[in-house]
Amino acid sequence: MPVLRHFHPSLRVAVHIDGSQNAVGANLLQWHENEDNPRPVAFMSRKLSGVQYRYDVHNVETLAAQMALTTWRTLLLGVKLEIFSDHDFSGSAECGPGFFLPSLGDHSKRARISPHVGETLAQTQIQPTN
Repeated sequence: MPVLRHFHPSLRVAVHIDGSQNAVGANLLQWHENEDNPRPVAFMSRKLSGVQYRYDVHNVETLAAQMALTTWRTLLLGVKLEIFSDHDFSGSAECGPGFFLPSLGDHSKRARISPHVGETLAQTQIQPTN
């Protein structure tokens, strides 16, 4: 059985993001209807640089999501997807796809990355990993 799966837009799609003090990464995953566990389609990671080392956990996770959605933009446009994070965003009033979009007067990293990911987030659910 092959390890990586070819991307198919009709299958269930998820992006698992993770950030640390030194790097961010993500996995693009898909399930067939009869599968319990997803299989990977792609991986990405990048070391943080400059001021990114001072980002708080929300902004590191946001950076991981932005990088993943930008990297796989051509695959994910118009596809319903789930974003899984080991960080619990449920305590945030902004939880959900809107978390990555700016609010009025928002000067955070989220405001600066929103043009890159806005169209991808139209059909996105954000969930904590178990």
